[in-house]
Amino acid sequence: MRLPDTPSARFLRENFQWMIASLLMAFGVWIMAVLQSNPIQQRDYPRSVNINFVLADDMKMSDPSAQTVTVTIRAPRSVWDVLRTDQIRVTADFTDLEEGPQTVDLEAELEDRVRGQIVDIRPAEVTVTLSRVASLRVPIRTVVTQEPPSGYTYPLPTCNLTEVTASGPADRIGDITAMARLNLSEVRAPVSLTVNLFAANQAGRFVSEVTLDPAQVTCQVNVAQIEGISELSVVPDVSGFPPPGYIYEGYEFTPGIVTVSGDQRAIRALNGVVNTETIDITDATSNFERTVLVKLPEGVRLVPETQSITVTVKIGTVRGSRQYSDIPIQVEGLAPGLDADLLPNAATVLLVGPQPILEQINNQDLTVEVNLSQISEPGTYQVTAVASVSSTTISDEDIVAETTLTVQPQEVNVTVESIEGESSPGD
Repeated sequence: MRLPDTPSARFLRENFQWMIASLLMAFGVWIMAVLQSNPIQQRDYPRSVNINFVLADDMKMSDPSAQTVTVTIRAPRSVWDVLRTDQIRVTADFTDLEEGPQTVDLEAELEDRVRGQIVDIRPAEVTVTLSRVASLRVPIRTVVTQEPPSGYTYPLPTCNLTEVTASGPADRIGDITAMARLNLSEVRAPVSLTVNLFAANQAGRFVSEVTLDPAQVTCQVNVAQIEGISELSVVPDVSGFPPPGYIYEGYEFTPGIVTVSGDQRAIRALNGVVNTETIDITDATSNFERTVLVKLPEGVRLVPETQSITVTVKIGTVRGSRQYSDIPIQVEGLAPGLDADLLPNAATVLLVGPQPILEQINNQDLTVEVNLSQISEPGTYQVTAVASVSSTTISDEDIVAETTLTVQPQEVNVTVESIEGESSPGD
């Protein structure tokens, strides 16, 4: 078709090639501008990405060789700035594979609205062991892991279920039970217990990779006291007083209850309480433990008769404070050629700690020092005084752990002068 011979048509014919070239050049300039402002970048995503395992409904997997991967992504910088882990999908598809060890290549992609491309996955494949899932009904077995206190008994527990559904690899559920473990150690009356079930083999050992439905069972256990058996609360009998400077701080003991049988009249006369043998704390200066028996009237015996009470008696120290006055302030670290004048030249030390330690410390055990090792020129300085204590009768560790020292005044005025005829280190 021939264009009409008009001025516009002649212009198009004469400049058509230049117009096309101009458009292509403008498009190229636009592409370069975009790439400069939003360049394409290829690098590893900084976080691991979880693998999504896809299995057939009747299959279960175990022992995956990897559960996360590292991916390399090529995308504009604007995408990298906002990219999230949940926008990256890595899939291992085992849908059509049979039982046993299987290996598949991993597939990765970005969400549809994310501009970019995944160019590498490490590792590139994953291996798992596939097993077919089976289900069957299995019986519930109750096991009492801890018996009730001495003197109590119970018939067989009864539960609201007798069996549950077990699901898992076929080779694991062939000979299992759903075990309910009952702890009756603190039970003294009929009780209803709801406990978790777990799959166990005939030896009572846990079987993994098996799920139970329902996962809990409620069992009724009719715990009752044996006729002729009574419980008594234990009260340790502590006698005496610690030496001066120490204080009795109480005790801990176990067991707190004992069971007895025998003369019911004598048992009722105890009014539910029985004392231990006397524990003498005279001369005790620290915590100690003692194993003692309970004191029962004639005709009453323990059940079992070997019961004893372990008592831990707590002995603390009375804390106090003591002030030590006129402790000379000593100079340490003064450079040769210098002399120091202290004001004041003596300090008061306040010692806080256990009274027995305070009574063994006197003025001769205390030292107050000012360290002048950083002073090299004559002048007047404010220096912090530091107190310490050392005793021949008390270990340094005990003194440090148990006491605190305070010096008054804390700051000492120190005037440093050159000794006549000698030069200071700075001269």
